[in-house]
Amino acid sequence: MVQRRNLMGMAVVAGLAGCGFRLRGQVSLPFRQLLLTGVQGGVTQALRQTLSLNDVTVWEAGATNAALPQWRLEVSEDRTSRQVVGTVVSGRVREIELGVHFAYALYRVDAGPNDEPAVRDQIELVRDMTYEESAALAKATEEATLLRDMQTRAAQSVLRRLAAWGGR
Repeated sequence: MVQRRNLMGMAVVAGLAGCGFRLRGQVSLPFRQLLLTGVQGGVTQALRQTLSLNDVTVWEAGATNAALPQWRLEVSEDRTSRQVVGTVVSGRVREIELGVHFAYALYRVDAGPNDEPAVRDQIELVRDMTYEESAALAKATEEATLLRDMQTRAAQSVLRRLAAWGGR
């Protein structure tokens, strides 16, 4: 019985490996240092953390080191939104829509104000959430958790997009 289970497990692993499936690991980025400027928010913080986990040194605006990085990621928008999308007849809130919007552009550090960015993109994530006044504290915790998860997903998406660009 144990041998059969082991064989089944090996067959599943071989099948997943054969189809190209692999767990997400570190992203191969075309730079090891990055100057991060612009708006600071939840996605920017998650991006800074994700970059450092991928062995990228993040410099803040105003850094005076002689060995500044070659690339500058300028964040033009980093905001979250919360909108009521459903109510009951009595006017109580029933459903909320949470959103994360992140816009950025990647420039060479020596780029002038009229130069085009190497990469310009924006990410918008939206998620619906039910709401009950009787469980307001639990729903507030759920909302904070969902927003944090959305910000982390947006940061990971930025990394994957920069890796796909590859420095071209």
